[in-house]
Amino acid sequence: MAASGLQGQSPPGSWTDHLNYTTAVNVTLAGTRVYASTGSSLLMYDTGYGEVKQLSTVTGLTSTGISAIAWSDDNATLVVVYNSLDIDLVTNNKIYNIPDIRERFPSGGIKIFRARTSGHYAYLATNSGIVVIDLQKREI
Repeated sequence: MAASGLQGQSPPGSWTDHLNYTTAVNVTLAGTRVYASTGSSLLMYDTGYGEVKQLSTVTGLTSTGISAIAWSDDNATLVVVYNSLDIDLVTNNKIYNIPDIRERFPSGGIKIFRARTSGHYAYLATNSGIVVIDLQKREI
């Protein structure tokens, strides 16, 4: 009976997030995986294994406040765009951050509405135009 109170608790020394995982606002397909953004975190559902995995700042994402996601088949890369203007590229279980837009416009003024991929590039639709990311070089 006493052990039932311990279910769901993290081991000592580890972190747990308390983010929304109930409502998806953006979805992208990646082969047998489906990625869904909740706005504050990501869910990855593997259709082959029936497994759900949570991705958040606890597991290495740069921020919360996700504004767009997109998948590149050519690069096997998930593009994660944040309201803070940071961009994460998730590939082979590694996360690469591109802070260029956030550093260039520290006071904001730019909003990224949508992300799309084609070939080796990701295209971000902003209120100031299109931003192109080279997914192989991991740069704008």
